[in-house]
Amino acid sequence: MYKVTAYKVTLKKRHQIVENVKVLAFAFPSILIYTLLAPMGAIITIIAMSLKFSSLPPSIGHIFSNLPHIIICIRLILINRKSEKHGPVKVVKNALGKSLPVVLTNDKYFKDLKQQWK
Repeated sequence: MYKVTAYKVTLKKRHQIVENVKVLAFAFPSILIYTLLAPMGAIITIIAMSLKFSSLPPSIGHIFSNLPHIIICIRLILINRKSEKHGPVKVVKNALGKSLPVVLTNDKYFKDLKQQWK
């Protein structure tokens, strides 16, 4: 069944599916953090009210609604720092294994382009 339906999908749809998976992989941890932590303030408040705790501060709901935002921001900062540690790319290879220049001047680029069209 898979082979019958797999090849009926156009290349544009396959590309869109790949992009959607990338977005979900990026957004899923943030969604999970917010989904697990944000309702905790309301749950703690409901439990405290039902058990007649009077010492619970009313700001507990606000703390837990802002906590996921702080955790998500810290996570994104750490991810960006980790990606900056790799530094600039020095060597790029094409599919055939040939080294490609990373930085080209305009003159060199147009000279190489002229050479290719001869």
